[in-house]
Amino acid sequence: MVILDSRQVAVVDQTIREVCAHRTWRLWALNVRTTHVHVVVTADLSIEQTMNSFKAWCTRRLTGAQCHPLGRAWSRHGSTRYLWSDASLQGAVAYTLHGLGESIA
Repeated sequence: MVILDSRQVAVVDQTIREVCAHRTWRLWALNVRTTHVHVVVTADLSIEQTMNSFKAWCTRRLTGAQCHPLGRAWSRHGSTRYLWSDASLQGAVAYTLHGLGESIA
């Protein structure tokens, strides 16, 4: 397992925000942890394509900043869910922003 330090967390956070802005995706919530990332986003791609886009861009940015973690940074897949109602969206946003405890960034 890879553990991101505070600099790596900051790079991943900024990169995801930039990808969302560039692609005009709605970023509802983001919480980059040392061992995983929670993102709630509305995108025009499938969940798998969206997640792979984030992983690819974050990998490039970490490498470019010369702070790529040793080993494989991302799991082969990830936990993904479609949110079909306002209630499920609000619950995911609340959990991502407030239900995970303190972040290091």
